[in-house]
Amino acid sequence: MIALLVATLFSAAFGLVLRWAQQRRCNVFAVGLVNYVIATLYQAAQLGMAGPLEQVTPVTVWLGAIVGVIYALNFGIFGPLIAKRGVAITTAIVRLAVIVPIVGAIVLWREAPLAIQYVGIALTLVAMPLITLKPNVPGTIEGSAVPLLVAMFIGNGLSMLLFQAYENLSLPGEDALFLACLFGAAMVVTAIAWRLRPKGSSRRDLFPGVVLGLTNALANVALLESMHQLPGVIVFPFYSAVGLVIAVVAARLLWGERISRRETLGLGLAIIAVALVNIG
Repeated sequence: MIALLVATLFSAAFGLVLRWAQQRRCNVFAVGLVNYVIATLYQAAQLGMAGPLEQVTPVTVWLGAIVGVIYALNFGIFGPLIAKRGVAITTAIVRLAVIVPIVGAIVLWREAPLAIQYVGIALTLVAMPLITLKPNVPGTIEGSAVPLLVAMFIGNGLSMLLFQAYENLSLPGEDALFLACLFGAAMVVTAIAWRLRPKGSSRRDLFPGVVLGLTNALANVALLESMHQLPGVIVFPFYSAVGLVIAVVAARLLWGERISRRETLGLGLAIIAVALVNIG
């Protein structure tokens, strides 16, 4: 249970650390680059300690690279979204994107979800507009955030769908290689994005980037460990729903993020939805 708590805390901390970096006026792309460098080095070390690979399946390499590119693109959307709509709303959209791989499992792999998961999907469809749509007020930027929220939902959902595709391949002993390719590709794309927008970069970007990278790596390690210790029916609902609650409460306490009554209702439905759709 300790591993599950650690995974949940560190996954919720990702958005909070990025928001803190923005408060420090860091270059978000520089912070993201350092983050992916740390994550790549960690996975490379894991790969090295595992010893020589008996075989390298090409699909592991290119699928990991594709997911890594999507990770980097998602990160490029995640930062501006947090600045526009805050940690709570952005995290909710990220968590709700779990319905994309679930729908993919139904369509592509002919899996049959439980009835309660269908209830979760229905609640997701109700929660999405409550969270994303906000009346336009002259002189505000709220309306411009909606396309980013939709893009975040689609991008994060697609990355989880491809991750699920890799898991369905059941390639033994290639997890470290897959993750190394993933973070390596994300590092390259983020490096290009930073090179195009280096303005404002300084040494103050390093510490938040390292913290973000360690948060990223430790969340993944703890999640894998919790999956070895506990059944998925416990791990995923807790990880998704409680992680969202932590992010919402922390954002309120740290930065006084205010959300409307409609958004509060949407967040409440989102918490229930991510718990239900992860049961299976």
